[in-house]
Amino acid sequence: RLPALVAIFVGIALLTLVVGLLLPKNYMVTTTILAQDSGIIQPLLEGRAVATGVTDRAGIARQVIYSRRVLEEALKTGGWLDGNPSPVKQDRLVEDIKERIRITAPRPELVQISYQDSDAERTYKVTERLSQMFMSESLAAKERESREAYEFIDSRVSAFEDGRLLAYS
Repeated sequence: RLPALVAIFVGIALLTLVVGLLLPKNYMVTTTILAQDSGIIQPLLEGRAVATGVTDRAGIARQVIYSRRVLEEALKTGGWLDGNPSPVKQDRLVEDIKERIRITAPRPELVQISYQDSDAERTYKVTERLSQMFMSESLAAKERESREAYEFIDSRVSAFEDGRLLAYS
């Protein structure tokens, strides 16, 4: 009776090993980004207006990362454009990449970007590039916000100096 149980156990173990070796490898890389909440407008409007407090960081990250420009950059980084695929093939690749990206916000100030692929090195490179693109797009948005705030304040000061603006309350 004991030899039969051992034989069954060994058979199951070998079957599991064979299935594990035959299944395609799958790698996942996750990066976590701390998204600071320091806007240029908030300190300027203190006491004058209420700044919105809720920010959907994961939603913003999805908008940035799922943009055509960022996904085309992922195609370059992953080496999919090396064979000069047709536009239709590129569109299929972009959709495939989108399906393998996961963006979450485990806490309000954190954004997690995950990418899954069968090639370990490509998985790492694509995830790293996606996070770099997200951070650079976020910095560009902050820069635009700062420029717009400066231009708004400058126009108000000019209007006040010209006497067109009597009071700001």
